[in-house]
Amino acid sequence: PLIGINVDKMFSLAWGIGLASVGVAGVLLANFYYIYPQIGATFQLLALIAVALGGFGSIPGAILAGLTIGLVEALSGYLIDPAYKYVVVFSLYIVVVLIRPQGLFGTH
Repeated sequence: PLIGINVDKMFSLAWGIGLASVGVAGVLLANFYYIYPQIGATFQLLALIAVALGGFGSIPGAILAGLTIGLVEALSGYLIDPAYKYVVVFSLYIVVVLIRPQGLFGTH
């Protein structure tokens, strides 16, 4: 324990809070999306793109990338056919990676 803080207990608490948050999010998303076994793949891919777009290891970059992805997805779904909103997001990711391979706020 460092300064009286039990590291294993804090690690378990963080995992518990994270799993509870995912459970609540899953219940809330069930109202808007059909439930099928591969539903998580889209969300996982968007999360990976948000982290890579912001720069691996950069929390402000991931936040900015997540907000950017959300705005691009919403605007492209509104202005273009909603079926193509992910095409615009993935195209944005490819353009940014070609221009700046380390991401928006990445250093390496």
